[in-house]
This record gives sequence, structure tokens and C-alpha cells, in this order.
Amino acid sequence: MDTHYRDPLANLALTTSGQLALFEALSGLAPRWLAFGGGGYDMGVVPRAWALAFGVMSGQAFPDELPEAYQARYGGRWLRDREGPPLGEADKVRIRHAVERVVAAVKQRHRIE
Repeated sequence: MDTHYRDPLANLALTTSGQLALFEALSGLAPRWLAFGGGGYDMGVVPRAWALAFGVMSGQAFPDELPEAYQARYGGRWLRDREGPPLGEADKVRIRHAVERVVAAVKQRHRIE
């Protein structure tokens, strides 16, 4: 989850929607895959991003509004981000290329066409 824009380390600047697109791209590389829940430094993002990842892995789509019990305990209202970082066109190109490199590396490592 270090790819999220609120994570201080990776500088990839993805929103949860961007992460969802990455999870979907990775899912298209193999019929089954395994991920371990961890990573990320913003606890307001980590559970939401992993929910989206596990949704892709299990073939489920979740409603965007978080359950009331979750909202009461942890705050937040939405599964997907409603805002993102201020990005210029150069930032968007850099991020797109970084995501493409990740997908290409997975394809190469696992010999996927």
C-alpha cells in the first residue's frame, strides 16, 4: 500500500482508484494470486486499500460507502478516495510509467505474455 499518495516513502501518488487499477492489472496476469495484508503507513488508507485488493482477488465489488460501524470506530465514509494529490501532467506520466514498469517486471519474472 506504499503506492498511495499519502504514504511518505514511495512517492507513487496513487489514489485508491489508481491502486484498484493496479490490482486489476496484476489480476489479469494470472488466474490466481496471493497477497499478504501489510504495508502502508497511513492507517486511514491501509484497510481501505487492502479491501479493494482482496475484492479483486476474490472477484467481489464492495459498496463505496463504508459500513456505519466502521465509520464510527475508524472514521472516514468512503472506500475509494474522494480527493488525490495535486498532479501535473508530468507527474501523471511518471506515475503511469512506474505502474507499467511494475506490471512488466511481474510479466517478465513469471514469463507471462
